[in-house]
Amino acid sequence: MDTRGLHRTRTLVVVVAVLLLAGGCGSQGPDGPAAGTPDPGPVASLRIEGRAVPGRDGEMFTEGAVQEVALTDPAGRRVEPDRSDTDGHWAYVALPFGSYLLSARQRPCDGNCGTLDPPVDGCTTRLDLAGDTDVEIVFHVGDACEITAE
Repeated sequence: MDTRGLHRTRTLVVVVAVLLLAGGCGSQGPDGPAAGTPDPGPVASLRIEGRAVPGRDGEMFTEGAVQEVALTDPAGRRVEPDRSDTDGHWAYVALPFGSYLLSARQRPCDGNCGTLDPPVDGCTTRLDLAGDTDVEIVFHVGDACEITAE
């Protein structure tokens, strides 16, 4: 075998070895997570929909407002949503079962929504997740918001 053929053979062996090793990294077999990966246990999805309604006398924020939510896990760490949009929808896909703290608030737009005023009209509740959960938050202008979980 000439040196070119030997070089090609060695290169092919190295490439195959790397692909075989990389194929096993972080993989999950049919029986669950790969060895060494902690099993989170049972998980739930959390879908949140927020909507703003006029205050008692029909008032609304002139320039609009941005709704915000904060979810804190049982260990006290903030959990970022897997998906969110500017229309008041947030989704958390795989939260381990447990007791979470959900806080919500509005931030009125100051001239435009590129600049926000301090938070107002907030509310907080504890969510005990033991399955997929849908939450509705109603933001009342001038009053605390209301959180309903199903």
